[in-house]
Amino acid sequence: MGGRFLESVFCWLWLMEGGWGSLVYRGVLIVLFVFLLGSRVPYVFSLDVFAGVVVFFVLSGFVSLVFSRLGRWDLFLTSLLPCGTPLWIAPAIFYIELVSFLVRPLVLVLRPIVNLAFGCFGTIISFHCVLGFHEFGVPLVFFLLVYETILLMVHWFIVHQILLFTHEG
Repeated sequence: MGGRFLESVFCWLWLMEGGWGSLVYRGVLIVLFVFLLGSRVPYVFSLDVFAGVVVFFVLSGFVSLVFSRLGRWDLFLTSLLPCGTPLWIAPAIFYIELVSFLVRPLVLVLRPIVNLAFGCFGTIISFHCVLGFHEFGVPLVFFLLVYETILLMVHWFIVHQILLFTHEG
């Protein structure tokens, strides 16, 4: 069963489109995904290491994409205003998109760190609470690990989509 799950995950990763359209982009995302999945293993999680890796991968990737887009100011500024925006609201939308573009790296870096930290601390507290309930403890622990893995996949997909949007814009 475990082999089929990993096979389906890697097939799903391989079918992704976007980014630089090369194996390098997919390789970096797969390495990031495997690291995040490995950090869900009990007694492996370290907030310092996790925060460092997230800042190193996500923030540096976003900053490189920002500088690649800043090469052409006219295209960058026009990408901040979606097509079909009514003229009466265009100035507000432009500034909202600009602020959103500047705040995005902080959100990409802080959200996974906070979510994983609270998830791991909540799991540790839950483990200590269920030690007396042997018949419910094992299924609850299994459920929490599956839940954390699904949450990891959702966060990883969101990071991929935001980086893809940043690169395409």
